[in-house]
Amino acid sequence: NGARQGVAGFGLAEDPNLTALLYDPTKALGQRISILNSTIVARMYHSELTLLPDGRVLVSGSNPQTLNGDGTPKYAEEFRIE
Repeated sequence: NGARQGVAGFGLAEDPNLTALLYDPTKALGQRISILNSTIVARMYHSELTLLPDGRVLVSGSNPQTLNGDGTPKYAEEFRIE
C-alpha cells in the first residue's frame, strides 16, 4: 500500500506516499529509518520493485483509476517505470 491513509484498492486510498524509506535494524533507535529519493508517481496499488544486479532499484506499477465526484481521475493511472 503506497498510501498514507486508507487501504489499497477500491478507491479507499488517499494521500500518496511519494517518498521512499530505508529501514536499517542495525542502527540505533531513532536512526533506523533514512529518507531516500522521491517520486511524482502515485503508486497506491499493485506497485512493485526489483533489485537489479548492479544495485539499482526498478520501481513500477500503478493504482486503479479512482474518480472524483465529477468523474475526473483523482490519481492518474500511471504505467511508467522509474
